[in-house]
Amino acid sequence: MSQKLNLDTSLGEFVAQYPHSRELFNYFDLDYCCKGDQNVVVAAKEKNIDLGEFESLLKLVLERVPNTEKYKSWTNESLTNIVDHIEAIHHSLTWGMLSTIDMLFNKLMQVHGEKHGDFLHPLQNLFINFKLELEEHMSQEENLVFPAIRELEKASTSNSSMPQNELALVKEAIKNLKSDHEKAGEILSQIKEMTSNFELPDYACASFVKLYADLETLQDDLHAHIHLENTVLFPKLMKLIS
Repeated sequence: MSQKLNLDTSLGEFVAQYPHSRELFNYFDLDYCCKGDQNVVVAAKEKNIDLGEFESLLKLVLERVPNTEKYKSWTNESLTNIVDHIEAIHHSLTWGMLSTIDMLFNKLMQVHGEKHGDFLHPLQNLFINFKLELEEHMSQEENLVFPAIRELEKASTSNSSMPQNELALVKEAIKNLKSDHEKAGEILSQIKEMTSNFELPDYACASFVKLYADLETLQDDLHAHIHLENTVLFPKLMKLIS
């Protein structure tokens, strides 16, 4: 990639422009979703990342653009297409993962709880709170917010408008959802810290390996999910209703 990269932008905006860069951001633990407003250069310096090396690695990554839906840019898509994608891909994966991880924790507590409950029990409780928060969050999106977004976009294309009280409710819901995202990001960070970045203990069995793999998969997908909402969906929506 011969062109000069503009790193004087936010983490969220950079990943929105170059979705396939997020794997490298994950590798360097640069939070482009919940802290996506942070400047790339500032965030890199806070992590003591060499900017020259980081930019060189970014260029290598960006030269190999994968032609897959996973790394699609959504900046020019309609609001309806975005929320349809979030429900079909991210919500679907999250609902399934939350259920599977919950069962794995119960199984591990039966097998390892007596000897290693001091570690597993707090981790399980943290996940249970995380699960409840996410389930409520996704239910609100699927039952209230996303249908309202579809109606708003439909109304805008037909030159009609929604009542001001409904617009106010949508704006308030967006604020609450963004707050939920921050809470989810905090819990993800706690889980990552408690598991030493998903480093398996010596006594790990096959179920333990599966648990950590699923937790990491859930984390990575949630990063992409939250980023898509915070950096692309919500700003596009607010521009429509402001």
